[in-house]
Amino acid sequence: MIKRDNEGGYIRPGTTAPKATNDALYTTNQTAVTGIASMFTFDASNVQTQMADVQTQISAVIAPIITGVVDYDSHIGEALDLLRKAGIDDLVAEFQRQHEASK
Repeated sequence: MIKRDNEGGYIRPGTTAPKATNDALYTTNQTAVTGIASMFTFDASNVQTQMADVQTQISAVIAPIITGVVDYDSHIGEALDLLRKAGIDDLVAEFQRQHEASK
């Protein structure tokens, strides 16, 4: 239920979060370490065809598994085979190559 404040405006439901939650979400952790992949951006230009084919297979065979439209156990093997045929191994290898080069 959306509530109105005294001035007729709307109150966001998140305003009732405990202080500890807000502190955890909105306070910078000064001891945090920057991860090695935080500045890495994958360039898929060398594997554009494979990227498109893999994305097509994800929509066609992985999404129905994830959403429970089809049974996981009886469909995952075929789905993984289709991803391999689409070039997922090439994508992973290119990603790894670029990531290693960026270190």
